[in-house]
Amino acid sequence: MSTQNKPLHDPILGELTFDKATEWWEGSIYWNETVITIQLSATDTNDLQKATKIGNTICENIENFDRLAKEIAAEKLLDLRNNNWLEEDQDEDSPEDFKLKMSLKSIFIDSKGCFSFDFDDGDLFWGHSIVAEGSISDGFTDASIG
Repeated sequence: MSTQNKPLHDPILGELTFDKATEWWEGSIYWNETVITIQLSATDTNDLQKATKIGNTICENIENFDRLAKEIAAEKLLDLRNNNWLEEDQDEDSPEDFKLKMSLKSIFIDSKGCFSFDFDDGDLFWGHSIVAEGSISDGFTDASIG
């Protein structure tokens, strides 16, 4: 892609630069008092435009996307947490406790409409990350620890 040497300026996503090591476009947004990394996977200019459009949709609705990502994570991972990751004297986490401990670190987006939200786990899984995955067409569909 000929634009890889030049930063991309987007009114919502800000400045995105091409990372040759990962072959992703990367930038950051400031949300909820935190810097969130945004990564776009694109093999050509058309893919980059698609991924940027999806990134804009997500960032314009970040509060809703964050809430939905936390909901799928609690739905898929709360039992694992409460049955296998508690210290001896720890009480089980409620779905609300679980979601409150999560904090968004980064968002990865591809041009096909798929995305993943990477969260700091707030020590729910002893420092592992929590990843919620989905797509524009289907919403969030899965979550895992990484």
